[in-house]
Amino acid sequence: MLLINPKKALGVLEKRELVSAWIDGNSRLEDIQVSPDGEKVAALFLDQNRESRLCVNGRIWENSFERLWYPRFTPDNRLAALALDQGAWTLAVDDQVWDHRFDYAWNTRFSDKGGHVAVNIQNDGTYGVCLDDRPWAASFPGIGHVTLSPDGTHAAAVVQTKKIHEGDIFTFQEGVFTLAADGIPWDRPFVNAWDPAFSPDNERVACAVRLNLYDYNVAVNGEAWPGRFDCAWGPCFHPETLDVVAPVKTGQSWTMARNGNLFWKTRFSQLWKPQYSRDGSRLAAIVAPSFGTWSVAVDDRTWKIPRFDAITGLTFSPDSSRLAAVGMKNGRHTLIVDGKSCNRFCERVWTPVFSPDSRHIAARIETQGRYTLILDGKVWDRTCDKIWDPVFDADGAALSIRAYDSGQYLKIKVPLSCF
Repeated sequence: MLLINPKKALGVLEKRELVSAWIDGNSRLEDIQVSPDGEKVAALFLDQNRESRLCVNGRIWENSFERLWYPRFTPDNRLAALALDQGAWTLAVDDQVWDHRFDYAWNTRFSDKGGHVAVNIQNDGTYGVCLDDRPWAASFPGIGHVTLSPDGTHAAAVVQTKKIHEGDIFTFQEGVFTLAADGIPWDRPFVNAWDPAFSPDNERVACAVRLNLYDYNVAVNGEAWPGRFDCAWGPCFHPETLDVVAPVKTGQSWTMARNGNLFWKTRFSQLWKPQYSRDGSRLAAIVAPSFGTWSVAVDDRTWKIPRFDAITGLTFSPDSSRLAAVGMKNGRHTLIVDGKSCNRFCERVWTPVFSPDSRHIAARIETQGRYTLILDGKVWDRTCDKIWDPVFDADGAALSIRAYDSGQYLKIKVPLSCF
């Protein structure tokens, strides 16, 4: 039901109801989810036969299951959920069930583009990936760190190539892990591997690897960089040149390496989560200038801000000119934008979102056990039971707010001038 709200002073343009009348009986709605465009709201419930069902905008899926788990909307607004059907797991997308069944499935992943969906799968004690209802031809004794290519047509994961017994340190040191792309493992084994990343052209995969008990490096399409490091974290690709950068440890300190060579001059107590701006002109990372104190470095220059206990949510603006992050101090969070803390602390702040023109920045926050939004340092005057990440209109003049409060789903469009 779509209602027009007369409180135009609050900028409320529309509101959708989410009430128990959706379903028969007194079953409890669980795991309420909202589509990115705000036009669909879904929830799990148990029907009168104790079977698991999904309801979307008041319409109940025709299919029922022994169990539904982790319903989530894709970036293109379809609803996907893991489903237990006749003792086997699969995926249901907009009430259409995949053909393949598995002993277990988990870790639903969506591509940013193209509408592709992947899950981790397990059959007969071996593991793989199923992408768009097409399981990998090969399976492995172990799997982790699944990631999709930017276009969503490829999947890569760290896989265990040999099954070993607990305590078999000798086989472990020979190397029983590598990376598999589309189910095809690299020829070279490693003692361990983690944090794979695809190149923007979808053709290359890089990850951090452990060469032996003491030496670490980065491998690209199965070829490790020359030399060795004392440790390494996950790499990323330059969006245009396809150069690979990664945090590496030399001696007792960390810095940035590019294509195997030390790139930044500054040394840090810790450095990780490197990220290029969209145009590739800037490189940022979360850094610890000294042990236990955190900041952000951009192009090897550390922000001159008070040191935080932790930093998360590093985000470049669309035009690459601005950078934001979330800082934590004494268990409370705040936004940091362009090297300046807004000094408004609350229980939690989620990853910030920039407007299309990069002029404005918003984020969802938790304050006093309730949820609301902050825009350019100003807090929305309403709190809710649950709220999702804000979405700017294409022209950047208004903010679409998706919230759940007192049994109702609200889709609210608020002009930025109302904050």
